[in-house]
Amino acid sequence: MQGVLDSLLLPKITEDTKSFFGMSSIVKSGIKHTNKKTKDKIDTFLNEPLFRVSDLGKKYRTINYLEATGLINDARDQKGVGWRKLGLSEYVYISVLLELRRYGLKSDVLKNFKELYEEYSLYALFAILAGHEVIMIFKPNGFCAMLDPTFLGLYEDESFLPDVIPRRDNGEIQLKLSVFTSYALGLIGKPKPMIQYSLPINRSNPTSGGLKKYEKKLLEATKNLEHGEGKSITLRRLKDNSILLGYSGNMSVDNEIVQSLSSLVDEGYCDLTVSLKDRKVVSLKKNYTEKLETN
Repeated sequence: MQGVLDSLLLPKITEDTKSFFGMSSIVKSGIKHTNKKTKDKIDTFLNEPLFRVSDLGKKYRTINYLEATGLINDARDQKGVGWRKLGLSEYVYISVLLELRRYGLKSDVLKNFKELYEEYSLYALFAILAGHEVIMIFKPNGFCAMLDPTFLGLYEDESFLPDVIPRRDNGEIQLKLSVFTSYALGLIGKPKPMIQYSLPINRSNPTSGGLKKYEKKLLEATKNLEHGEGKSITLRRLKDNSILLGYSGNMSVDNEIVQSLSSLVDEGYCDLTVSLKDRKVVSLKKNYTEKLETN
């Protein structure tokens, strides 16, 4: 159920989109509502400088090159002076960069990932530690994404997102963030995360396969938002645990409909919102509410 509701957070993705982050609202809420003391511990755990560049298996000139291209930042007190030490978050990030360089991705393509990681690494690593896999996606045109199982399923569903479809034969790369995180944790003697949520329910049709009737109804309502202007939906959970689904959409304004307003309402056809200007009907909106049983 939570995964279906999370689909409401999915923005419109097109071929011009350069980056996208999709993470379960459960994970986001878990961080948002964590007390300050715990947040400070998480921040220390992710950023405490426990790693050396030698732990990456690369020489300093490789790291210096990544720094010169703007892909990593020099956080030393005196720029360029002294031994560089890395926190867990930065170690994982650089490890991913080094792996992508093996695939032949150029520095200008990787800059989109740098911006994405800097903004969302806290959520992504928190998800890994909480047992949720995060898949990193890279396309040759510079598009990159970090997605949990819910959003990965939506991304890979051609019927749901026809504009952006994984094309492995066109050079798309998918990497698991947990692999890099687990290796890093092993270096400092920390337990590896137990990933419990890694794949969509049904990779071939993840937005409908295995879902209950009311869940499919919710997804249908969200898809319909794409097919007309002025459409909206509302969701409200009732005390009996059922869900009240309400949606509305603009109707065309013509004389026949305007003259039949009273009969439409009397017949129970729909609820109408009528907007007037200069005593003339300028817009009509049809409102409909349906109760979905979740049991």
